[in-house]
Amino acid sequence: MVASGASEIEVTADGAAASCTFTIALGDGGLTVPPPEQCSSSVSVTLSNATTCTVAPISAGSSDQCQPIDGKITEEIVIVGTPAAVRVQQTVGGTVVADQSFAPTYQTVAPNGVECGPICHVANSYTTLP
Repeated sequence: MVASGASEIEVTADGAAASCTFTIALGDGGLTVPPPEQCSSSVSVTLSNATTCTVAPISAGSSDQCQPIDGKITEEIVIVGTPAAVRVQQTVGGTVVADQSFAPTYQTVAPNGVECGPICHVANSYTTLP
């Protein structure tokens, strides 16, 4: 569970540093106000309440029902470009809560078809904070 407070995410991608600073505000029911971000131009972060979802069958298909998980948030960090080596470190209230290095494996995505472009290269990496 991440505590409320001043947070900073530092990203080093192929040796180039970037960062985002924001305040995590957790209250009853989760993230109370999506924090304004102050990010370098090559990185962004989006915060939302973490949820757990169940699929319930109904007569015409299925219905997803999602509930927030108390005290947990989801952070999506987007890095511009296709770096070969990435390190992400996060501090909350000056305490390091995450420090992960990885080499992204990219997948090619052509949302409009290969002939029409654009051709995008996308990689995902996931970690769970204590």
